Amino acid sequence: MAGSISPARAVVLIAVTSVLLGALVAGVRLLAGAGVADAVLAGLLMAFAHAAAWLAVHRWRRGPDGR
Repeated sequence: MAGSISPARAVVLIAVTSVLLGALVAGVRLLAGAGVADAVLAGLLMAFAHAAAWLAVHRWRRGPDGR
């Protein structure tokens, strides 16, 4: 498909954006006065949720035949 990225690049993009989003959420939670453990758990949860959503969309766009 024209304009698509390789699976390896997609995984790197997913990982980087998930970590950045998780760090952003953790930072906002810390600034809001949450404890460190709460902020870290919220950041991890957001990172995993973001990665799962990205992977689901990536798989859905490839279609049932895997292309």
